[in-house]
Amino acid sequence: VCRAPLFVVQSSDWDCSCSVLWDPIRADCAVPQELGTAEVLQQLKYINKLKLRLDSCKKKR
Repeated sequence: VCRAPLFVVQSSDWDCSCSVLWDPIRADCAVPQELGTAEVLQQLKYINKLKLRLDSCKKKR
């Protein structure tokens, strides 16, 4: 996943085809452009678990 350059204004009607000028290789509207809320929450939960494990490993040293 690639972010839009800072000079690109992403309006409310922006879609993946708008990126053809600055990223033609990845301007494919056939792929999802964002994760759903449930997927984001699942990833955050996983990251928090990893963070807790790393923190506990650091404390043991």
